[in-house]
Amino acid sequence: QRAVDLYQAPAVILTVVPVEVDDPTSLLASFAGEDCTAGEVLDLDVGDGVFAQMQPFTDCGGTGAAQFGVIFGEIQGGYTGIMLFQAVSKEDLDILDYVFLSRQVNI
Repeated sequence: QRAVDLYQAPAVILTVVPVEVDDPTSLLASFAGEDCTAGEVLDLDVGDGVFAQMQPFTDCGGTGAAQFGVIFGEIQGGYTGIMLFQAVSKEDLDILDYVFLSRQVNI
């Protein structure tokens, strides 16, 4: 958690919430840094149930670091997965692109 606060290192935080949460997108901002600029929530659903939505948070702490809140489709047991991915370099963004393109996530 400390690396996420300082925006100095790449990081991934995963959690789950009950599927009954009315608006899981409202939770994304609670995971992102308060000093990041929130972008528009993007629809990622292509019908395979892997990803539902994503929201970018940029210019975190004035460092150029970015965070991406991702909501997964419903996972086993009636939960929705939420991931916060922090990128501090182009290589980190390449990894996030790979995750989205491969559509392979195991929680």
